[in-house]
Amino acid sequence: MAFDLVSHFASYGAYHNNKTNKIIHIIFVPMIVWSLILLLRLIPFESLLSFPVSDEKDGFEFHWGAVVLAMLLLYYYALDFGVGLVATAKYGMLYYAANLVYNHMGSTSATRLAIAVQIISWTFQFIGHGVFEGRRPALFDNIFQTLVAPFFVTLEIMFLLGYKPKLRRQCENKIEAFLRQVNVNKKAK
Repeated sequence: MAFDLVSHFASYGAYHNNKTNKIIHIIFVPMIVWSLILLLRLIPFESLLSFPVSDEKDGFEFHWGAVVLAMLLLYYYALDFGVGLVATAKYGMLYYAANLVYNHMGSTSATRLAIAVQIISWTFQFIGHGVFEGRRPALFDNIFQTLVAPFFVTLEIMFLLGYKPKLRRQCENKIEAFLRQVNVNKKAK
């Protein structure tokens, strides 16, 4: 493994330890990804090329959403190949769906929808952290967490389905140790 998955997951998991907050993230992180893809669809990729990439309107149009998604998925494969495969299928379907919505609704309506989904999804993220987790979101300590959240949401679901139980125990033990240290630091202040 090229990256320390246990440490990455523990860092993320320490901010996502409450069951309700986890459910909120499982629902709304993919919605954030979907609506971001939809927004990136608005930036024509052809602007960098001297020829159109595709004249088709079938959901497979190539645009900046594909570039961003491909970079993220490469990193996800480096963290864990199995999760990378599942994330490719999951977020690939969201990419396809975002393109279909854009093609069906047009750019103005699709933009409004994407912005509304972003606002609603981020609102729920902050409610999850403020009300249920009792901690500010990880992105305030490390903005990079926003890029790995889709990976960890996928991994969380896979853990629930029995994926790599030994890895899951390692991650949970590291999260518990991290949270104990956070509590010690709070008491010291």
